Amino acid sequence: MNLDERPIHIIYYICINPNKEWNKIVDFQLTEMYNSGILDSAVLHIEVCCELEDNIKVVEDFINAYFNEKKNCEYFFNLGTENNYEYQGINKLYKQALTAPEKVFIYFHSKGMFFNGFTNYNGRVINTNNVVSFENRLLTKYTFNKWKDILIMFQEEDNELNKVALFPATNGHCWFNFFWASGKYLNTCEKPIIYKKTEENDSHNIWPKGRFYYEMWLGSGDNSNGYVYNLLEDSYRNITHQEAIDSMFHFILKTEM
Repeated sequence: MNLDERPIHIIYYICINPNKEWNKIVDFQLTEMYNSGILDSAVLHIEVCCELEDNIKVVEDFINAYFNEKKNCEYFFNLGTENNYEYQGINKLYKQALTAPEKVFIYFHSKGMFFNGFTNYNGRVINTNNVVSFENRLLTKYTFNKWKDILIMFQEEDNELNKVALFPATNGHCWFNFFWASGKYLNTCEKPIIYKKTEENDSHNIWPKGRFYYEMWLGSGDNSNGYVYNLLEDSYRNITHQEAIDSMFHFILKTEM
């Protein structure tokens, strides 16, 4: 299948933490995605933030080596050195959707690169010694493991499906920023900004500010039409942040991933 025929575009945002085994986090997520078989039907866009210039070639070599012997993988790689939270990844998502509104998009990121997850739940201590956090494992797995079924849902005739996620939120975004979205919906979202503390940005119509702006950005589109599919419940119900946290911990404690 050539590039133009592939119905899915995947945006994977990686922010490199040189003080962590970043390669293990990236390897896990790439492998989970690759093993699902989705790359036969998708174009992958990898956006990397690497603030230390000494690490740039190491990161480039790692990514290229990973895909060197992989078949049917089409990917584009871009590396920046300025850390603007998730702006680099979200902006790439937005730009790709503008050029291909008929496509279906997936966004995910290197969760746990700086924060290794929650340490306890209702008094129960949770092991956080894993390089790849529980949250990352859960979110990455469920973003890709039913991709064929999700794609069919988006492609159904007269479909008004806007978004799919494990934890869709009540105000239009998706908790933890792992999601599927139609290009049509993404075209209704506002143009992402690089958040700097200015009077103009403080009056911006998305709250809150700073790094959370990018986690809320998906909700800036037209949510008056269409619907969102909840992977967790196999339903169309949006959930609160507390429900997302509770569900996350229930998965962790039950499966001990």
